Amino acid sequence: MSSPAAPAPLPAARVPEPRGAAEPDGAPLAALVRWLRTELALAQQAGRARPLLVGVVGLPGCGKSTLAASVIHALSDVPSIVVSLDDFYLPADERRARGLPLRGPPGTHDLTLLDAFVDQLRRPVSTLLVPQFDRARELRLPPLQRSFAPTAPLALCLIEGWFVGAPAPGYEPLSAALDRLIYLDMAEDDARAARFAREAELRAAGQPVLSEAGVAKLWAEALSPHFATWVQPLRERADVVLTLDATHRALAFQASPSDAQRR
Repeated sequence: MSSPAAPAPLPAARVPEPRGAAEPDGAPLAALVRWLRTELALAQQAGRARPLLVGVVGLPGCGKSTLAASVIHALSDVPSIVVSLDDFYLPADERRARGLPLRGPPGTHDLTLLDAFVDQLRRPVSTLLVPQFDRARELRLPPLQRSFAPTAPLALCLIEGWFVGAPAPGYEPLSAALDRLIYLDMAEDDARAARFAREAELRAAGQPVLSEAGVAKLWAEALSPHFATWVQPLRERADVVLTLDATHRALAFQASPSDAQRR
C-alpha cells in the first residue's frame, strides 16, 4: 500500500516585518495578513500538524466578525475557518435556569461544547464539527460539518468573541489553547455607538432583535461591567493590536515585541 500523500505546503511567507514597529498608515490590514502568513509558515517549518488557533478579541461593536471574514477572504489559498464564540451560547431556558437573564457575559456559554470544539483542534483536522446557534430564537442548531482535503487539512482557525482569550472562570481551556491573539482596539464610546447602530439597522430590516432600550440594558448590565476585567487587559497580552477608528477603519498595526522574542 502506498503511503498517504504529504500535506500540501502553505504558500511561502514574505520576509517578516520588523517586530514591535507600527505599520505605516494605509497598510494595517495587509500587514495583519502578512503576519498571519508568516505565523502559518513558521508553524509548518516547525513540523506542526494541527491547525493554528488564533483569537480575535475586542469590545462588542468593534467589528470582529467582519474583520475575521476579511482576513479569511485574503487567505483564500489557506484552508481556514472563522468561528464565533456566539455560537456556543446556552439556549435561553438553560441560561435563565442558571440565573442569567441576558446572554453575552462569561457564564452564558456551553463550556462543555466549547471544550469539545477546542479538543478537535488538538490534532490534524480533515473534518470539523462547528456549533451553530440561532440568536433570534436563542436555540441550538445542528452543527455545521466542514471538510478539508486530506492533503490540505485545516491550517488556521480564527475564533472571535468579545472576551476570547480571557481566563474567565470556565474559559481557561480556550485561553490556554490559543496560539496567537489579535486585539481590535476601538474606543468604548465608538464601539457602543457602532453596536447600537447595527441593532437599529437590523430592526429597520425587520429582524427580531432587541429594542433600543433592550440594547441599552444589555450593554449596561451584561457587557460593559466586564470590560475592565476581561477585555481591556488583553491589549497588553495580545500578539497583535489593530487600532480602529469609529468607522471600523484600521489605522495602525502593532506587533508585540515579545512576538519577536518567541522566534
